[in-house]
Amino acid sequence: MQTVKRTIVVFMALGAIAACAHAGLDQSVPTKKDAKETISQGEKTALGLNAEARDISKRIGELAISGDIAKDPKALDEMKRLVAALDEVNARLATLESSIAELKEWVAGKEKSDAVVAKAMGDTDKIKFGHYFQFQYRDTDAAGAQQHSFEARRFRFGASMEINKQAAMKVSFDAAAGTNRRGFEMKDMIFTYKPKGSEGLTLTAGQFSAPLGYETPWSSSSLEFPERVTYNATMFADERVRGVMAEQALEGGLSIYGGIVNALSTKDAEQSSLASGPGGRLAGYAGLKYKQGDFIGGVSYFAGERPEFTGGGGTSPAVDRRFLYLDAQLTNLLNSGLYVRAEAMIGSDRVPSTTGAPGNVANDMTGWHATLGYPITSGELFTRYSIFDPNTDVDGDGILEYGFGYRHHLGTGATLALTHEIFEMPTVANSPFGVTTLRLQFKF
Repeated sequence: MQTVKRTIVVFMALGAIAACAHAGLDQSVPTKKDAKETISQGEKTALGLNAEARDISKRIGELAISGDIAKDPKALDEMKRLVAALDEVNARLATLESSIAELKEWVAGKEKSDAVVAKAMGDTDKIKFGHYFQFQYRDTDAAGAQQHSFEARRFRFGASMEINKQAAMKVSFDAAAGTNRRGFEMKDMIFTYKPKGSEGLTLTAGQFSAPLGYETPWSSSSLEFPERVTYNATMFADERVRGVMAEQALEGGLSIYGGIVNALSTKDAEQSSLASGPGGRLAGYAGLKYKQGDFIGGVSYFAGERPEFTGGGGTSPAVDRRFLYLDAQLTNLLNSGLYVRAEAMIGSDRVPSTTGAPGNVANDMTGWHATLGYPITSGELFTRYSIFDPNTDVDGDGILEYGFGYRHHLGTGATLALTHEIFEMPTVANSPFGVTTLRLQFKF
């Protein structure tokens, strides 16, 4: 195997300088709360200036009554100094009071506009925004693959809102979709409802991540490696499904869930170019989760029918698709911060293809992976090993992937990760091949 070894130096400088001073008041107020605090501080300063003006006026009066001004040049100079000081204090006070009045007017306008928005949308405090973007350099020696390239891998943004105590919603979009990462597409559209009198029950509808195993439901911003393992990325492309789900929390850290969705994920190779739910095929799924302390475990099952698919001059027949997932996560192993996550899949389906053929039938398949990580100063080291066998009846068609990496925490919401992975794929001419990725991520 010929590997690519390069030293990559990345330097990024972000700076912003903003200043706007008006009689000691900062006019660049980002929020209504900050504005009110600034007004409060300004009013305290105004009280101090008023007290200073009264003290100067008192001293001027005392000096005038003394009669020393007419016969003592020093007393006259002192009077002139006090009058000038009083003029300076009064000028500062007038400017400060004007600034306070302008800021109060801004706050009043902000409260009025917020009231209009709140009336139209409900309580705006219940809206939470979330964003993250990933920019990376990728280097690989895979034959025919995109090599030595910079890429805007993801640019996700969205919001969640608690409509009331029972209902909530979440939406998210990606502005870096498509081959050249310039497309725009919806990722999540989730509605949840908690019926009154049904403690622990949550009903969900919309487009959401398939609740199979632990990796598929996880956000791409939380995973250590650049992409999900091959069996998940292949059989449940884009991770999203469309349908409904019910989840019931039980005692002792247990929860059960189940639902009905379209048979194929939103970016399945046999679904992405077609309207939703080709052939009217649906699938059902159910699962059980257990969480206790540092341990999380689960089992989930998915069953449905992959519809027939016509493409490339041929037609693939409809086949049953079945998947059983087992997963476990253990954090802070031996009180050392060491963590391990593992997942296993047993299934039956055909590998999605844009070319149809009568021989594209379902095969028994398996897949599993394990991730091990250890936190160090300002970051973490991690490694992963995964196997995907798309047809257990055929030897030599398995996909093996393993790699290691380091993720450094640059600050709140910012990370820089360097990973190197090795893939052994029978369909690639120069297998095994390596992929090195340097990824910068901001999440806020």
